[in-house]
Amino acid sequence: MRTHALGLAAIAFLMTAASMLGAQTPPASPWRVTLRLSGGLLGLDREVTVASTGELKVSDRRRSSEITRKATPTELAQIGSLVADLKPIEAPRDVLCMDCPGYDLAVQANGRSIVASLNPITLSGTSAEPLVRALSTVLDRELAQPPNPSGR
Repeated sequence: MRTHALGLAAIAFLMTAASMLGAQTPPASPWRVTLRLSGGLLGLDREVTVASTGELKVSDRRRSSEITRKATPTELAQIGSLVADLKPIEAPRDVLCMDCPGYDLAVQANGRSIVASLNPITLSGTSAEPLVRALSTVLDRELAQPPNPSGR
């Protein structure tokens, strides 16, 4: 019984020592995702790029507007989770939508690349839909902000 108690104490000591030495979970694999919205009735030409490093860049070429900032931890967690859950995107049905915006999605993660050109009809129901929606939300929110003369 005494040997068993000593064994448990030794394990507890080693676990405590490891945590004190800064034992950490290995960092997640780096990723980068870009979404370009173009066309549609409004003639969109917008782009958002987010990377696991925290880089967040949005642009609207029609308005000659570009914003670069650090993504929030919440944005990184949400988008990182969606990138991790992304499955290969099957070739979309050949659905022509003349007045729809186009979504050009490019994802680099875990040593693989996923590239897809979609529209609202072909996006629906794909594994990319939640990611495109999240990126579109970030893009719209950032471009709705008033310009910051300090170069935000």
